[in-house]
Amino acid sequence: MYWTALARTKSPRIVCQSRRRLATALALILSCTLAACGSDGVCGPEDAPQSGVAAMVAGEVITFGAFTSSPNNDCPPSEGGPTSLTLDGLQTDPRPGMPFHMTFCLPRPARISENRVSLDNDDLIEVVNINAELANGCILLQDRASPPIGTVEFSGYCGNGSDPSGYAVHFDGSVPGTRMCPDGSGGMTSDSVTIQLSGAAAVQAENP
Repeated sequence: MYWTALARTKSPRIVCQSRRRLATALALILSCTLAACGSDGVCGPEDAPQSGVAAMVAGEVITFGAFTSSPNNDCPPSEGGPTSLTLDGLQTDPRPGMPFHMTFCLPRPARISENRVSLDNDDLIEVVNINAELANGCILLQDRASPPIGTVEFSGYCGNGSDPSGYAVHFDGSVPGTRMCPDGSGGMTSDSVTIQLSGAAAVQAENP
């Protein structure tokens, strides 16, 4: 009986240490929840490359990078709420003679999670613009006649996308496009193409 009672009795010091550890753990969980931390508790792009989103068009690969995310409120939701984010990247390879962009808008950044977001879900993401300089003087434009398909995944996404550490995007989908090329006589020809999106890139969060 003596040994049973002794085994069940804990030192007040041990109890206090256990309570302190529990309080610390709960505080960390609460702070991460309030900051909308990533699923692994880490904010930021980690090892995502600065330039790594590929757009393949008829066998030609164009790379986009230098992505930024800024609260421009370019696509505010009808019900109001947090300022919408504009996600914008630049064509980096082959390097064009002038800037060409891949642009998205997040109307409800507070609802973005680290789960994959469908590219045709206008409540969470809008494909604003994809254009690029192709080989042989051709230009790529987004075709808005048909919706995009596939997903984009956000990782290290904290503070509704406004955390200064930034985040990363991972694409796996396709967007309808139009390829315009010189016809050799001063005009342009056009044909419908599919823009296959893949790869990941770091996103720098910009705040006014």
